Amino acid sequence: MELVQKDPPRAMSLAESLSPYTGPVVEGVDTSTVHRKVMCGYQGWFMAKGDGYVPGFVHWNGGGGRIDGTPPRCSVDFWPDMSELGPNERFATTYRHADGSTAYVFSSTVKTTVLRHFKWMKDAGIDGVFVQRFTGCVSNQKDWNYRRTCEVLNHCREGANRYGRAYAVMYDTDFDRRAVDVMTADWKRLVGEMKLMATRAYIRHRGAPVISLWGYGFGHRKFDAAATAEFFEFLKRPENGGCTIMLGVPNDWASWTDDRMRLLKKYATIISPWNVGRYGSPDGAQNHFAKHFPGDLALCKKHDKDYYAVVFPGFSWANMHEGGSPLNQTPRLGGRFLWRQFELVREYGMDMAYIAMFDEVDEGTAIFKCTNNPPVGRFCTYEGLPSDFYLTLCGRGGRLLRGEDVAFPEVAPDPAQLTYKPQTILAYHKKASPFDAAQTDELKRAFERTPIMVVGTESTCSTWLLDMNNSGLFDLREKTWDEFAREETPSPKTFPMIVFGNGTEDIGVASDDAAAAVADRIRAYVRAGGTFVVMSGGRYPMYRPGGGRYATQAGLRIAFIDAPRGSEIVFPDAGDLKSFKPRNGVGARVTRRKLYAAEVAYRSCAEIRNPAGDVVGDAVAVIGPGGELGSGRIVNVATDLQGYRRRAALLARILRIARAGK
Repeated sequence: MELVQKDPPRAMSLAESLSPYTGPVVEGVDTSTVHRKVMCGYQGWFMAKGDGYVPGFVHWNGGGGRIDGTPPRCSVDFWPDMSELGPNERFATTYRHADGSTAYVFSSTVKTTVLRHFKWMKDAGIDGVFVQRFTGCVSNQKDWNYRRTCEVLNHCREGANRYGRAYAVMYDTDFDRRAVDVMTADWKRLVGEMKLMATRAYIRHRGAPVISLWGYGFGHRKFDAAATAEFFEFLKRPENGGCTIMLGVPNDWASWTDDRMRLLKKYATIISPWNVGRYGSPDGAQNHFAKHFPGDLALCKKHDKDYYAVVFPGFSWANMHEGGSPLNQTPRLGGRFLWRQFELVREYGMDMAYIAMFDEVDEGTAIFKCTNNPPVGRFCTYEGLPSDFYLTLCGRGGRLLRGEDVAFPEVAPDPAQLTYKPQTILAYHKKASPFDAAQTDELKRAFERTPIMVVGTESTCSTWLLDMNNSGLFDLREKTWDEFAREETPSPKTFPMIVFGNGTEDIGVASDDAAAAVADRIRAYVRAGGTFVVMSGGRYPMYRPGGGRYATQAGLRIAFIDAPRGSEIVFPDAGDLKSFKPRNGVGARVTRRKLYAAEVAYRSCAEIRNPAGDVVGDAVAVIGPGGELGSGRIVNVATDLQGYRRRAALLARILRIARAGK
């Protein structure tokens, strides 16, 4: 039976959201210091159609579609556990579970849901959250996004006070004049109207309320030293809180010698380098921490700073990046990946950790309750573990950092929760054909009754391959890398073409021996007369493992070029294809004539020219036959061409060339 909302939620007015708090206050965690705390980032950016706001589904939509579309598409890799949420907290999507029932999501604007999240924190022993506040969302104080952001903060303030948790504001921001002006105007309202720090729940450190500023010193974030110093001075004034400043920085922060370091030393009290995505295994975490922690901690001690280490449970954003990122990219290993990070933080003498993140299902770092039975699609699960397992694990991690002798909780997964199997990536991203009638007729003639082996698409695939599959014109036979490594070399008579359509740079095998086997089979296949087409979604095809060694072993000789913004890709012998300037230039490993011996045939089909007009490499090239390639060919296609405005026409041309060899 479908759930019906009896009284749909009503959005708060801005005046309501910014009003001082007058509700109950429960004593709980010590909010006088961030020491001995585990606190999470809280995105609070999920919205849904029917939650009282105009935009509908926000941060659920993505992956080239809509969560309420047909077929449904979303930008999240974990599905929230909705079993405890009431009818007025559930919003229907067009996703369906295997039994045909509707799949629901929540909205962060609904107070009942946010308060429930804080209850989960209390139950698990998590100390609180840093509520994310994006300068792009608070730049216009008259639009719905500002009102929504203030309402979520209002709910978080109430949840923290009702359940004895801590909270603070974290701006995710640039540091140029515009961003500083936005934060200044917003903070004035939060302090002056909302009286944000008037209740005990707002966390303090070294005698002052904490404000966290994430993005400081990152290469992709704007920085104006004068404007930033002015903002820091503003925050230090008593009327603005006299704040303790926490900076979210990149891992190389200790090497800075410029204005970023000067201002950090003068104004910051807490330093929190971002670790998400910097390692992908327990051993990787240990190596990363060993590389950074000793020097970071020594520098903090020298300048009287506190160090707030970041830990995360895993990572996955496959649905946000259509086909181009692997599902479950950083595996959670049943919680052991996260637990090892807690152990390492303690081993380095720290008593606090920032957990990324509480509710971040977009990037697959969420630790709140997620289901093992998501709807039909491509999702990660908690591997049969209870939906509150990561909440409990983080609470136990806090106890570990506070000096208790606690161990990793051994919890047997429930076999009944392991029935979910993600759809194949090609099935999940099925769309209409990209080819017009003329292209369709031509490709039908060229590829009729031609089986094509596709290798390495079990976790990701390039846009090229999605286009091929969506056309319905090709007999695609998928093989995993492991299958390809184990089996006999394919015969060119059985498979005239093999396509490397991986969405990343990887040969997705677990060992160098398997990678070598893959390379040997590709080489033997090509030498016997086969056509190996490289249409990677990554800029460095077949780069991992081995840093490109196995690509060379297979016969694909590529070199890095850095053609800056303003460079163009030109199709010299294709009048119907106009030149193309990738937005950020070309930075990839591509082919060049000089990389091959003279006896190897080589044809450029798309040249890369830098702004001076020099040809620096080839975006599309047909290499072979001859020499090391025997009687076969390799067709290499640069990933930057996936953004070409006439991609379907270009793909049709590349496939015709690959089939005919001319």
